[in-house]
Order: sequence, then C-alpha cells, then structure tokens
Amino acid sequence: EPCRALPESRCSYVVYGWTTILPDNAIVTHELDFEITSVTSNPYVIYPVYGEVTTIEYSISKDATVSVDIEDTNGSSVITLLNNELKTVGTHSVEWDGKDTNGDVVSTEGDYRIKVTATNLSGTTTVGRTANVTVFK
Repeated sequence: EPCRALPESRCSYVVYGWTTILPDNAIVTHELDFEITSVTSNPYVIYPVYGEVTTIEYSISKDATVSVDIEDTNGSSVITLLNNELKTVGTHSVEWDGKDTNGDVVSTEGDYRIKVTATNLSGTTTVGRTANVTVFK
C-alpha cells in the first residue's frame, strides 16, 4: 500500500548516503565562493615541432596565488608554467609551446594534463581544476 494510506509509524523510507574516512588530524573547510570556474586550451591539439603553441585560459572567482603545471599521462611534471603567482579575480592566460623544463619538445606524443591550482589569499583553501592538450610531432 502507498505510505499515505498507512499510519505514519508503518511507513518505510530508503535513505542513501556516503562516508569518507579522514585522518585524525583532518581539517575540513568549504568556501563556496572560491573556485576555478574554467580551464581551457586553445587550440586543443598542437604540433610543437612546427612552432605551434596552445593558450591555456583559466578563470578564478577571487584573488589567489595560482600555479599551472603540465603533466604527462603518468602524472609526472613536464613543466611548471606558473608557480604560486598572485592573480586577481577574473580570467588569465598562459602559453605552452609543447616543451619541457629543459626546453626540449616533449618526447612522447599524446595527451598532456593541464593542472591549475589556486590558493586563496588567507591560505586556507586550495582548489584545482584540470584540462587536456594533445601534442603531435
């Protein structure tokens, strides 16, 4: 029978939830108004041997210190394009020419991860967002 036809004490409900085990010293904070609202690369595919570059564009909702890293498919750092630089609220961009820290064109064709992280000015919240760019030789 539908629950509305039964006395309230006999109604049954299904409740779904989830849990996360945190370390004993965890501090959980949530700042709804601080985020990286977008990360894009244009063009999405580059041929660095022909001198092509991609423009990485990201938007932040508050002033923050920002890092932009390029990682290979294993999650290893290829190059750091920005390292904790102070940026104001809004949209910013940085270019990547498909080269690694040594100035050499990356040795492997394929997808590379653009990892943008931002920390608010009080240092209490760090957020991250990723995008991809594909490199061909």
